[in-house]
Amino acid sequence: MGKINLVVIIDDDPIYVFGLQKLIEIDNFASEVKTFINGKESLEYIENSFKESLNLPDVILLDINMPVMNGWEFLDLINPLSKLYSKKLNIYVVSSSVSDEDRTRALSFSIVKDYLIKPITLESLEKIRSKIE
Repeated sequence: MGKINLVVIIDDDPIYVFGLQKLIEIDNFASEVKTFINGKESLEYIENSFKESLNLPDVILLDINMPVMNGWEFLDLINPLSKLYSKKLNIYVVSSSVSDEDRTRALSFSIVKDYLIKPITLESLEKIRSKIE
């Protein structure tokens, strides 16, 4: 299996993000990783990438609970926009919440491919890779 070109991590926990970046590096999972601490920053990045015909992310790893714009607000805004993109967005909600309600809500968005419980493991990355390729 080849590498995924671009992964976007949207999470406000710097320790978790650092660990996840290291795991992605160890697994040789992606050529490039971009990180954002809230949904607003990442939404602006994705919209600008689309407008400027830059690469859209192959995988987005989205936390639910963040300041400024949380994961739910991000999904509410990106879901209709994603229909404009020629490239399909693959969003994985990654949360410490084991709530069935959160899982059901996340999976109700057509662009959400799965709901994963933190922390992400090598097995989780392989599961994502197998769905993308």
